[in-house]
Amino acid sequence: MANNAAKNPGPKGPAFTDRRPNASLDKRQHNKGIKELRRAIDERQLLLYYQPKVNSRDGRIVGLEALIRWNHPRRGLIAPGQFVPLLEESGLILEVGSWVLKQAATDFLAWTRRGLAPLRIAVNVSPSQLKHENFINELERALRIDKVGHAGIDIEITEGVVVDDIENCIRKLTAARELGVRVAIDDFGTGYSSLRYLARLPIDSLKIDTSFVRMVTESPNDLAIVSAIIVLAHGLDLDVVAEGVETVEQCKFLRLLRCDQMQGFLFSKPVSKDAIEQMLKSGANTTAQAHVTSDSSSSRTISEPEYRQRREAAEKTWALK
Repeated sequence: MANNAAKNPGPKGPAFTDRRPNASLDKRQHNKGIKELRRAIDERQLLLYYQPKVNSRDGRIVGLEALIRWNHPRRGLIAPGQFVPLLEESGLILEVGSWVLKQAATDFLAWTRRGLAPLRIAVNVSPSQLKHENFINELERALRIDKVGHAGIDIEITEGVVVDDIENCIRKLTAARELGVRVAIDDFGTGYSSLRYLARLPIDSLKIDTSFVRMVTESPNDLAIVSAIIVLAHGLDLDVVAEGVETVEQCKFLRLLRCDQMQGFLFSKPVSKDAIEQMLKSGANTTAQAHVTSDSSSSRTISEPEYRQRREAAEKTWALK
């Protein structure tokens, strides 16, 4: 949930909380924001948008990430960066986080019943949620929402959650995986996790932070970091997902680096449940496939020695600047 705020800062405009250093926060405005959020929960103004994840080899949509939005009666659709921090501060994040899990599970089962491809849905889990003693019970209730089926829900956590309490984190993630849930470390490379801890964690994938992906075609330093993360992940038998892919050049480079999946505006912005359903019905994979395979011949013929040569040349060029 907290990651929603980082990934979706939203348009400029008045936010419900100000986290700048030494900001003088109007207590009345703060309390008003909490009351509005309480009303939003009670009146079901919160909703989920979904962003597709695509297979880097062929462009097929292979999963979705659930991202929360607030359909405010006066201000319209509000991005999470403007209200998730207040959810965290007020403690409402636990109630909203539970709702997100259940709603994602409900949508997954609804699509499955309609005969659509059952794409697994990744849900961001906040530090407060994971630390809460009832987290596994909440997760299990969401997964068992249907007596016959089993919701295909995965969870994403940040590195910071792991560092805070590694043993408790391992215990809960192990229990989550026993329920059939896959676990991803989100925004990898921006936190302070130990590589020794990483090897112990019961996880399935790493998500490369947008900040590295954005510069992968321009900065040899970011290229080296992304390449190292992918090699590390594959060495630990983990999948790699690149977030924030916006250009064809980034897409081609990530394919060259053997990244497993990609996610970003190049393929689709976060869209409503109905839009995802139409996308699945109409076979919108073709758009992503066109981007991924637009230079497929050259990507497939590049050998490992040639890749290393390109990277070394880029690093030398950067060093001379």
